[in-house]
Amino acid sequence: MPPAWKTAIAAATTSFGNRQVRVVGVTDDGTLIGTFYPRTARPGRIALSVGSISLERSSTHTLGTFVMRGNSLSSDVEVEGTTVLITLQSGSQPTGPAEIVTIDTRSGAKRVAARLGGSGQLFDGAYLFRGAVYWASHRSRPNPRSYVHEYDPATGADPIVYEGATGESRGLQNSAAGVWWAGSSVVPDRPAGLPGPVLGTATDDTALASLVTDGTAYAWDANGAIDWWSPGERTVRIRLRKAVLQEVAGPLVFYYSENSSTLHALDTRTGARVSIANGIPAFAAHGVVYLENDPHMITENTQFTVTRLDTSALAPLSC
Repeated sequence: MPPAWKTAIAAATTSFGNRQVRVVGVTDDGTLIGTFYPRTARPGRIALSVGSISLERSSTHTLGTFVMRGNSLSSDVEVEGTTVLITLQSGSQPTGPAEIVTIDTRSGAKRVAARLGGSGQLFDGAYLFRGAVYWASHRSRPNPRSYVHEYDPATGADPIVYEGATGESRGLQNSAAGVWWAGSSVVPDRPAGLPGPVLGTATDDTALASLVTDGTAYAWDANGAIDWWSPGERTVRIRLRKAVLQEVAGPLVFYYSENSSTLHALDTRTGARVSIANGIPAFAAHGVVYLENDPHMITENTQFTVTRLDTSALAPLSC
């Protein structure tokens, strides 16, 4: 890694001490949203807080704390516009109790979109897309069926937009190409509005399923290569086998090599790449990427950090 990159990363890093903080997105008005665990938890319960993060003051402001019974908790949080989507699941089984909640960051209003799990019911998702929340529920008995819900946080309406035999549906999936849930091909049932150069090149299943964007630049798996495009630029293809894409931020594509836990950054301006130790990309928006601690490297003494890296300020890498 060039010394200038090391200096830039160090200068852009904020420490939160032993408070575990994770960046999940940014609202339309530029508010950084993240998750963090409360300092204390009641016995037999797991808690997760969601709130705004200030990197300048190394502080957080809680929008809501969500508590579930159990010894383990899996969570997923997304941000779109001014809506935050929280999916909580207790236990390690897909039939464990789950809750899908939305928060309006303008008003602070919270809505429970669904409570799921138990009685032979499974679910997967959920995803925010164009103001709606999509998730799939699967009933295993007496008549196995799958349902896809399209929940409107503003009205509470929850129509079912797909129903089919469980064996015919492979569940809910998403990428920058949109949201899809049925059939054997990656054709989004709710397609994103993609730029022409991306639509014209990212056409097969591999490309659509891997497509990532920071809202300006796009990158996707081109079967043994990485394709990248940004407005005003030509499409760039760089040969790179077995890369698992994570994020794109401006000219940089962040990825893992297959069977490797080390994050790499590929500079599409030069084709050079560099490893980034003990970090993972949490979120990218319009040329800025947020890096956080690699969960595989967390110990009792870990100091949790968030790095806000403006890729336009980084000199191109050279081989």
